[in-house]
Amino acid sequence: TFGRTGTATRINKDKLIESVGSNIPRLDYTDSGCPSLLLEGQRTNVINYSEDYSQSYWAKSRASVTNNSLISPDGTLNASKFTQITSTAWGGIVLTISSSGTSTLSIFAKKIDNNYIAIIGHNSNDTKVYFNLDNGTIGTIGADVTSADIQDYGNGWFRCILTASVINRFTVLHATSDNGNTANLNTETSLWGAMLEQGSYPTSYIPTTGTSVTRIVESANNTGVSAYINDSEGVFY
Repeated sequence: TFGRTGTATRINKDKLIESVGSNIPRLDYTDSGCPSLLLEGQRTNVINYSEDYSQSYWAKSRASVTNNSLISPDGTLNASKFTQITSTAWGGIVLTISSSGTSTLSIFAKKIDNNYIAIIGHNSNDTKVYFNLDNGTIGTIGADVTSADIQDYGNGWFRCILTASVINRFTVLHATSDNGNTANLNTETSLWGAMLEQGSYPTSYIPTTGTSVTRIVESANNTGVSAYINDSEGVFY
């Protein structure tokens, strides 16, 4: 028996992110051609607009945004394009939050012109990580970073992940080089699917459209198989 109240996302067999309904198990194809049962604890994406960066909720820094410009990791035309509008420092988006303890920010990014994005978690130090969108590797990692990761979602999309403590503002910027602080005028980067959750690791993407969203904990229990399990010697499956 399986239970979960509310929707949740998985990676389907076509390697696209899709939502499944309440009480439907998530057979996830993240790691191989064979699915695995995805079971996760409760998490909340505290970002109110995870995909619509045109909202004033997201501050823009030396950059303009164009919605619905590229095909996103969910297979639809809903990814945003960020364009550098000055010829000086880098540009991107800024999110001010209230956070305590350990937080994990993840965002999907795809190269258009710029090879890198940087995620900066502003605390007592500017905790930053550079992500190479050309080859899917991590560049410079700054002080106070708990962990960082980059995950390949195909079609040029990478999920870029930063975990740090006591963050009060996150900034996502595009840059021409590792540990650089410039992007050329009119150059572009695509972003989609931002998620900020309390915890030391990322979980499956939770989309939001105006308010934070919580994915409820899942449960899976055996049904009628106890007679076949030898609890004194063990059983191979």
